[in-house]
Amino acid sequence: MYRNIMVPIDDSHCSSRALDEAVRLARATGSNLEIIHVIDYGFLRVRAHGGELEEEHQHRVAAGNALLVKARHHAERAGIKFTERLLDDKSTLGDVANRLIHDIQDSKPDLVVIGTHGKSGLQRVVLGSVAETLVRHASVPVLVVRGDIPLAEEVAAGQSTTSA
Repeated sequence: MYRNIMVPIDDSHCSSRALDEAVRLARATGSNLEIIHVIDYGFLRVRAHGGELEEEHQHRVAAGNALLVKARHHAERAGIKFTERLLDDKSTLGDVANRLIHDIQDSKPDLVVIGTHGKSGLQRVVLGSVAETLVRHASVPVLVVRGDIPLAEEVAAGQSTTSA
């Protein structure tokens, strides 16, 4: 079935839900979980002051590492095998989706699990969608977890965590 499941994370509710689902799948299938955080350098397109850039870089790296530590604890509590990586590549200039596509080609996971806000129409056009780009261009299956729909285990337990 699955040997390696990749889950890109950021600091959003839908990403947290995707991590929950990826951990559940990894536990159920005995898979290795590959937890990824991509530093988003989209701010470089609009702001380019030397000292500020280094400070912003340090802030983003620290925040990314904190996310990975939190995800690591989640995976450890679940008792699954996992790796974690911080992708720090300024050349992407905010194109997180394309950076993930390249990483998928290199690491060759069997499945990618990613969260989405479930936006549509103008909101999606304005905000863009990393999840949609992965669905369209990744060379492996992509499981999209919406942040506003309860996961199967929550439904079974009678819980609901819907949010906008």
